[in-house]
Amino acid sequence: MALIMTPAIRFYEALCAKDYATMAKCYADDAQFSDPIFPKLNAAQTRAMWTMLLEPAQHLELTYEILEETEEYANVAWAAHYYFEHTGRQVVSEVESALLFRNGKIIHHVDEFDFWAWARQAYGFKGFLLGWAPAMRGQMQNSAAEKLSDYIKNQPRVRAAGLGF
Repeated sequence: MALIMTPAIRFYEALCAKDYATMAKCYADDAQFSDPIFPKLNAAQTRAMWTMLLEPAQHLELTYEILEETEEYANVAWAAHYYFEHTGRQVVSEVESALLFRNGKIIHHVDEFDFWAWARQAYGFKGFLLGWAPAMRGQMQNSAAEKLSDYIKNQPRVRAAGLGF
């Protein structure tokens, strides 16, 4: 049986294949993205974020399940199994996504996950002690924003590939 390529399936199949170029094409040029680490990204930043996260990923396993999908909306549960680069600790991140579509493209994408659970896995005892604290989340958001900004500035080949810069 052939897989019907709805907008959500196209995006999550590309995510599972680590195909950030196809993922980038799934976003409208005015799209917005948010998650606990990257709370407010525009389309270009979102495209760059996925490239930055997926391009170097070697030990990353992804699965997804479409919970609900219409022409305008999708709710998706997905999981990422990986080793956190800063600590080398294994992380299983369980995410629930809400996506809004316009003309088959993502215009609004919100990923939700338990930040404290993620911090406990990624940072061990430090994450257990501080992962619930707004200060740690803010520090992670600032660090991620800086890393993304540096990535965008230093990746002319990503811009040349048409990923929205």
